[in-house]
Amino acid sequence: MINNENNNSAQGGEFNALDSLSKESISRSTKSTPERAKGINRKSFSEDLTLTELAQYFSTLDQKGFDATLIPIGFPAAGKSMWLSSLLWYAQKGGAPFSQDVLDSEFFKEGSIALRNMVDSFSADGALYQATAKGTLDLIGIDITPYKTSVPPIRLAFLDLAGEDVKNIDTLNGGEFTAKIDAVLNGLQINNSPVIFVLITPFNPAKYSTDSRVSESEGHHREDALHYSFLNYLEQHQPNLMASSKIFMIVSQWDKNPNPNLSVEDYIRLNRSSVYNYIQNKDVIYGQYSVGRILSQKEQSGETSQRIASRDTFHPYKFWKETYMQITGKDLDKKPWWQRLFS
Repeated sequence: MINNENNNSAQGGEFNALDSLSKESISRSTKSTPERAKGINRKSFSEDLTLTELAQYFSTLDQKGFDATLIPIGFPAAGKSMWLSSLLWYAQKGGAPFSQDVLDSEFFKEGSIALRNMVDSFSADGALYQATAKGTLDLIGIDITPYKTSVPPIRLAFLDLAGEDVKNIDTLNGGEFTAKIDAVLNGLQINNSPVIFVLITPFNPAKYSTDSRVSESEGHHREDALHYSFLNYLEQHQPNLMASSKIFMIVSQWDKNPNPNLSVEDYIRLNRSSVYNYIQNKDVIYGQYSVGRILSQKEQSGETSQRIASRDTFHPYKFWKETYMQITGKDLDKKPWWQRLFS
């Protein structure tokens, strides 16, 4: 269950104190790029389910031992897929203070394949993991066991939604989710299942837009309007879920920030004013994120090739640490004083 007591980070807290970034240079590999990086479609776990069956399954996640369901919300080009790849790579290969077991049975089979492809693409040849295909739901289940034996293990579900589907929540695009996403949310609200919505917005949305005509101010406005529409939709259509959930507000591509004195909360206040005003009285955690350094090179054909030049470990560590604290109320890896004395 998500812990709501003694929470020093809640109600406008941040976990974004920026130390010097810890990066690991990528060694180039001759391995082939994984399926999703090549654009090969996979079957979604929800394809053979009716909407009732889908809602019913998500209504029982807490009964299946899941401590929380994390749902990243990012619109096209926000960096959501790369954020998730970085987070899962760190948990498996980046030196995390815990071990990770991936669930691969029942509805988690396809999600386990997605996780493997994310980790492989992030750690092998540096190819950027492609965005989740429209109409696709990836359900990833993992068990986290901290190396610190005095704190409990947790079980998490990650629901990866396509940015193209999420952007339909904007009133200009119809103002509603797909029927499958609605079914999932309806199932989660039945028993007030612990949910963390991770709202991911890029530092410079115009730069990463597929429309070259988008100005900086227009890019910020689009992101602000889309996230506001999402929050308003939850409030209007799933008020119980909204009331029982936590919200992480994450600014991705934070390495593009030239101002070391700018906090994430100030960034949201200045550039996502509708969202900032909406979440003032909500249980919100502000955070920054960077997957590392991205090498972008335009080829002679005119296409732009992008590769991960170096991987960041500081930001995924801080996110995992804060998530664990929110769920359990305990520190993931802080040693007692007698261990620190002799370590």
